[in-house]
Amino acid sequence: MAKPLAFAITDKQGHYKFDIPTAGDYLVVPQAYGYARAVNALTPVSVAAGAAVTGHDLTVSTGGYRLSGQVTVQQTGKAVSGILIEAANDRYIGYALTDADGNYSMQLPLGAYMVGVAVDSVSSPSVQNLVVPESAAFTASLTGNIVENMALAEAGSTVSGYLNDETGNAVAGMLVTSTIVGESRPQAWVVTDNSGYYQFGATNGNLNINQLDSYSQSLGYVSSVSTVSVDNTDISGKIITATKADAYISGVVDFADSRKAVNEPVAFDSKSNDWSFTTQTAHDGTYAVAVASGDWKISTLSMEQDVFYL
Repeated sequence: MAKPLAFAITDKQGHYKFDIPTAGDYLVVPQAYGYARAVNALTPVSVAAGAAVTGHDLTVSTGGYRLSGQVTVQQTGKAVSGILIEAANDRYIGYALTDADGNYSMQLPLGAYMVGVAVDSVSSPSVQNLVVPESAAFTASLTGNIVENMALAEAGSTVSGYLNDETGNAVAGMLVTSTIVGESRPQAWVVTDNSGYYQFGATNGNLNINQLDSYSQSLGYVSSVSTVSVDNTDISGKIITATKADAYISGVVDFADSRKAVNEPVAFDSKSNDWSFTTQTAHDGTYAVAVASGDWKISTLSMEQDVFYL
């Protein structure tokens, strides 16, 4: 999910309206709790200065199968409310928000989905001093209605500090994540405040702390990784440095049969620094990312190439 620039709530007729301060190309994404949307159905809308764009209609669907369950705390069994659950595959993505009893429910089309806690800025489990174990994510194969529960864990320690740029100025509004070394899904995340401050719960072990790629790109920075070791002790004053991007890499990913690779993950790894991040191709197979000067390895599922910027 990219960093949101604006939000709007539909009225009872389903109408929405945004006030866009800057001309440009935008993606408008529907997110209705309990519903699903087609991944490849989004098309950019171009907004000219002073123009009013109407008729950019969006569609969500209920699907034919119900995925539901309850989110609780491992140690106590307490229900966890206000957590955003995401179910996604290469065709559809759906969301549900847990209620006061920790229950969630969504209607999805036939298929297999990866289900887990959504990494977003408004419903972080860190606010409740919880972390998300890797075991909380699961695959749901929907050929009928399914009930799947998940358990979050109480945090034993906290990690806090500041996110600054190279000159020491605070970087506000960045989503910072914490991931156990060797695992792929973050266990905790939070958005930095106006002073660049962040704080989230943690479990024991070695943790990679970095900035969520989509947020870094939206704010014009390159994601970096900083590792800390937690052992039943709070860690404070951890300074993370965000590097300002000063170059761009863009291109197109095609399959061998000339089809455009839509939503294809593209990975970028610096050859001389700890910068590493991923993006996805757009509806026409294109990608464009902001990077810092240097040598980069670019890879998809099937190819690699090196790019050098002076």
